[in-house]
Amino acid sequence: MKCWSISILVLLLTFAGCDSPNEFESPDPDMNQDSSDPRTLDSDERIIYVQDTEDRLDDFDRRMAELLNRIEAAGEELEEGLDRSLAELDQKRREAGRKFEDVQAASVEAWRELRTDLDVVVDELERAYARIRLRVDDTSE
Repeated sequence: MKCWSISILVLLLTFAGCDSPNEFESPDPDMNQDSSDPRTLDSDERIIYVQDTEDRLDDFDRRMAELLNRIEAAGEELEEGLDRSLAELDQKRREAGRKFEDVQAASVEAWRELRTDLDVVVDELERAYARIRLRVDDTSE
């Protein structure tokens, strides 16, 4: 009981010293915006999109490393047959990384335009990976 009383007293003293609810505003300006403000909603969507895309690229990198290990284990003949495709895949991954950095650095207002470009590049990257993996799987069987 004594513990609850102290907790309630601390809360009351904390709120009693506030002249307005704005005294609890976050130093981050985006956190202080009204949740019905479209910019806040856009910012939240951008944060989720960036995290999802980062997770997607990390997953791609993990799968690609596994595939490269399989290609290396299969021998030089398979590696040589995939050289051009792997170089193109590497180029697409680099492009996706650059576009991802652009989205991360973009303003809340501008990120949507960049998002479309990044989505296209990541989809192309996934398709190119799938084509290479299919060739590796066919060779492994």
